Amino acid sequence: MRKLLRKYDKRLSHCNKEGKTLSEELLTFLYSSNFGLGIYSIEVHMEMLRARLEPLNDEEEATHEAMYEKSKSELNVQAMNAGEELQWFRESVAAAGDVEAIVAHRGFHDIDDGVARPIENTLASFEYAWTAGVPLCECDVGLTKDGRIVLAHDVDFSRLTLIDEHVASHKAVNDLTFSELMALPLKSGTRPPLLTDVLRSAQAIGEHAKLVIEIKPGNLEIVEPLVYMLSRRQDLLRHIAVVMSFDLFIMKRLSDCVQLLNIGQLGTQGSRMSFHTSRTFSKAGINRQSMGSLRNSVPIHMPKLLLITESNPKRPHKGLFFDIGSMDACENLETAVDESGIDGIYLQYQPQMLEGKDDTAIHLRTLCAHYDVGIWMLRTDPDTISVCRRLSREAQVKYINSDFPRSFFDS
Repeated sequence: MRKLLRKYDKRLSHCNKEGKTLSEELLTFLYSSNFGLGIYSIEVHMEMLRARLEPLNDEEEATHEAMYEKSKSELNVQAMNAGEELQWFRESVAAAGDVEAIVAHRGFHDIDDGVARPIENTLASFEYAWTAGVPLCECDVGLTKDGRIVLAHDVDFSRLTLIDEHVASHKAVNDLTFSELMALPLKSGTRPPLLTDVLRSAQAIGEHAKLVIEIKPGNLEIVEPLVYMLSRRQDLLRHIAVVMSFDLFIMKRLSDCVQLLNIGQLGTQGSRMSFHTSRTFSKAGINRQSMGSLRNSVPIHMPKLLLITESNPKRPHKGLFFDIGSMDACENLETAVDESGIDGIYLQYQPQMLEGKDDTAIHLRTLCAHYDVGIWMLRTDPDTISVCRRLSREAQVKYINSDFPRSFFDS
């Protein structure tokens, strides 16, 4: 489509014709359309292009006709594949029954960023999972330049953008304003959603629809705006099951903010609010007076606060290294969790967790008896319903991430 538009504009310029280019008229609309489902709209604009192009010779006409039919066929296949994926997912979840502990990692999405499933961290990815019967969805959040909490896994949106040349797609999330986000289409044709957008969808779908929210390491500035937003929208708060991070300092700060807010000390004169906190609140449009107005409100019953750990000593995620097979490591982790005032841990999967007599399996069951425990996996790990059920039933793990590969329900 873009090539045809540019070809027409090039011919127009060669003819020294003045006027608005076709790219200016149509590109914005085309980029904001859902290409997988908006086949009719694309066909209409293809016909408009064909009508406005100068007459072609027979050979060119045949070539363009073949290209048009191929494009139309590919769009039909995409729409069909998307329908088949959704139908497979809904039927499989319904047949599986017990999926209460399974968390749809970044929603129901394609881990290779294809279009047969929704794009990760979009409204569709969560809505598909929730309406299919999966109650928990994991998401990643970031803070925009003007203090909006948006769903984003990477530093920027370059991996997911529909338009590679779009300047906003290569800017860091914390350098984008909300208005720039509104103009940034992802591969699905939709913009990145705000956290409140997703929570409102969960609210409309039902009580079972809940989020597991991850805060990336180093993203400390999001803590206070998140607590403030949740304190003001407690109707949405019940749709958040967990807030977690690899960053222990962030989790400690989050726990402290909740406690201070509940006793009316956060944001008031003489409080423990730091310079950093004051600056972050100001960025998000929050002042001391507005925070002080919460002092006598009903205590906030926050989601579970969990620390994410990793079993790789190289710590590629910059998290706390933790080998559950070590008793000393377990004792140190318990001390860190208790002193931070959080509720539990989100562990990296280790195969020994399912070996009943192994120290790793024993330590896992012990941790689950005292804390809220979740499990996350790499793409190379056995992401199957049988593994998830064993972790849930044998060890009492409460949250288990899954990308729902096609082989997930086979075992």
